[in-house]
Amino acid sequence: MNMKKAPNTNKLKYVGAALLEGESVTLIQAARLVLEIKEALGDEICTITRCREVVSLGLNAIKNKHQTVSFGTAAVECLRSKSHRRPRTLTDIRSIIHKLKKSNPELEHTSLRNLSVEECQNILMNTFTTSRQRHKARLILSGIFSFSVKRGWCDENPILRVDTPFLQEQEIPALTLKEITQLLKAAMEEFDGSCAAGAALMIFAGIRPQEVERLLWENIALRDGCIILNSKHTKTGGARHVTILPVLAKWLKFCRDRTKPGPGTPICPKGWTIKWRKIRKKAGWGGRKKSWVPDCLRHTYASYHAKHFKDYNLLQMEMGHRSSSLLRTRYLNMKGISPQTATRFWALTPAKVIEETKPPEEPPVS
Repeated sequence: MNMKKAPNTNKLKYVGAALLEGESVTLIQAARLVLEIKEALGDEICTITRCREVVSLGLNAIKNKHQTVSFGTAAVECLRSKSHRRPRTLTDIRSIIHKLKKSNPELEHTSLRNLSVEECQNILMNTFTTSRQRHKARLILSGIFSFSVKRGWCDENPILRVDTPFLQEQEIPALTLKEITQLLKAAMEEFDGSCAAGAALMIFAGIRPQEVERLLWENIALRDGCIILNSKHTKTGGARHVTILPVLAKWLKFCRDRTKPGPGTPICPKGWTIKWRKIRKKAGWGGRKKSWVPDCLRHTYASYHAKHFKDYNLLQMEMGHRSSSLLRTRYLNMKGISPQTATRFWALTPAKVIEETKPPEEPPVS
């Protein structure tokens, strides 16, 4: 019968000591480390294979801990990767990053891996005062962390676990027929009518102000009955075609005949922003009593379109929305718009605007 020999304790100690000779770890410390691993594993059997796995995972964790950059470096590199974006977008990102660093000076040199979910939440809360500001900053921070995850500078994006600020959408009423008529009339009269085409595109096609500013006359396909918005024109970077309805076709023909645009001519004249502001002022906007609400013309288009055509799927496609939820919750405000009013809106041609703003004729002198 084979009997197992008891291990020679002295020999094992000698071999162990020999293996650790010249190292900063003693035999007792090595034994204690194995016991700590065994204790951490709990009821699991502590084999040499399992110990090697623990050591390997620990080494990877140490490497990852040192393979990172500061928030400041990550922000700069992220901005560099977005250099192809529009100047306005880059300005917004830089502004948010500047505010974050100004309110949290230590953030510039803080390691990305050291920023926890709670710390990110506190940074957003302490830097910005409104939900809309926090919402925008959260999106930009999330972009920086997502970029950093791809570069291997951190393992996760902590912003994804930061609560999204609740946004109470502001109610934006559609302009009345009288207001629309005044605005179009002012656009026709000011600056030789050079701003009328841009105004008509915003009112009767729901084109955003920044999109109108990027459009050329060659993007207006009157024969095909559509406005061609390429990815470089749109806010979201996605191309779309918007239908030129009969009333808009009359406005575009009217403006084209007056201005005689050549190849590569922009829809909007030079100094559009200042000129458009002056047109709004002439039409009655400005000051505290009646301030201009951004995107109100896009809301006006959506509301009159929905009331008249009653086709939400078509409207969603025309406006370039991915889903109808944004359209229904934010853009449609048909308060005070009757079917008759909507019909009049879609018949508001240049001739009609001129006719409605003509001073009444004086009775003949007897």
